Amino acid sequence: MNAIFSADSEWGIGKDNGLLVRIKDDMKRFKRFTLGKTVVMGHNTYLSLPGSRALKDRQNIVFSRDSSLSLPDAQIVRSVDELFALVGNGGDVFVIGGAQIYSLLLPYCRRAFVTLIEGSLGADVFVENLDKSGDWRLTAFSSPKECDGVKFKYATYENTRPTPERKA
Repeated sequence: MNAIFSADSEWGIGKDNGLLVRIKDDMKRFKRFTLGKTVVMGHNTYLSLPGSRALKDRQNIVFSRDSSLSLPDAQIVRSVDELFALVGNGGDVFVIGGAQIYSLLLPYCRRAFVTLIEGSLGADVFVENLDKSGDWRLTAFSSPKECDGVKFKYATYENTRPTPERKA
């Protein structure tokens, strides 16, 4: 399992139930990484998607505590055990948000693909600072980039002690 997200210098990932900023090149990268794969998200992240619809050409899995929730274009899970029963131990799974889902699933992720945005953008939702975590190490990063007036770089982190995935 992998995580993918963009974060500002404070490790903020969102504001007002949306992305901090939309970067065209980053959106293309996200699509390239996740197309044909499984994406796992929380219900609020699902609702924040364009048209509140599942991402096209991907298996969409939504975590929700709401036992009455039904989505026509996504599968719903209510626990980590349900998730692993559904996806197994495949590497083609991407956790895409939000903060509670990252908090729950980052320990199981082997890699995190992070777009590091220069500066603080006033986030109200944050993810763990992987640079300060003893379990994550930076393994690759791009040269600085700029798109749509936003400066950023791509970084890849590896989890040095991933929690073993549960058996179904």
